[in-house]
Amino acid sequence: MTNFQQRTIESEFAPGDSPELTANWIDISMISLLQIANVSNKATMITVQAIDGYQQNLPFQQIEDMQMFIGFKENTTYLTLYQGWPFRLFLPVNEYKWGYLWIKFVSQIIVS
Repeated sequence: MTNFQQRTIESEFAPGDSPELTANWIDISMISLLQIANVSNKATMITVQAIDGYQQNLPFQQIEDMQMFIGFKENTTYLTLYQGWPFRLFLPVNEYKWGYLWIKFVSQIIVS
């Protein structure tokens, strides 16, 4: 991940029934990652898969509109298994802090 442009974002997150947290995430934008991978401009859907079998289908336009990111460090520390190692999809905007799109254990991104 060190070959990609990284940034730090402070974002609120409310995981399930747990109290709301604020963390600094080191990440790369999903759009930047897809551009580096030379994704076709005809792509319409992204499927994010997790190690545990969970997957989420997301329209390409939604990824741009929602400013999705792939995080790999939280508060300067690489993610632990509990936090969603190796990567975690997240949205740094207040209306999506509730976590249903904060996918832990991201292992694969499929473009169609």
